[in-house]
Amino acid sequence: MSAQSSQTLSLSTQGSKSDSQGTVISSRVGGRPRIGAKAKLLDDQEEIHHHKRRRPGTKALEEIRKYQKSTTPLVPREPFRRLVNEIVLEMTGRTLRMEAEAITALQEAAEALLVTVFEAANRCAIHGHRMTVMPSDFALVRWILNAFGNKII
Repeated sequence: MSAQSSQTLSLSTQGSKSDSQGTVISSRVGGRPRIGAKAKLLDDQEEIHHHKRRRPGTKALEEIRKYQKSTTPLVPREPFRRLVNEIVLEMTGRTLRMEAEAITALQEAAEALLVTVFEAANRCAIHGHRMTVMPSDFALVRWILNAFGNKII
């Protein structure tokens, strides 16, 4: 049996030291010095951090704010470049060399379109008195865009 698991703090002041403020500090065998009857640790490094419970949706709102502040692309550059090359190969039958600026422009335009579609789908969900975006909201956005001759998606 270890010394820490079964030892209790003695309340007597025999064999204990006093600090300058008169607080009794007693020591245990095989452990750190403890203070007072409640036996709190003297080290500030070992504070117990209790995580406060957050309300549902708080993390989602934090993520939304984080991504709205950032100016970096949401999709990593290299996978997007591979996707563009794959689409070009499928449409033309050969590989084309593209400048990095051209791929960056395509990526910015694609991400702007995606953000617009997600915003419109969110508006559809809100119009339906819902907080959750569903596939039917995306279908409605697609139908509306196609109804006005925009064969974008």
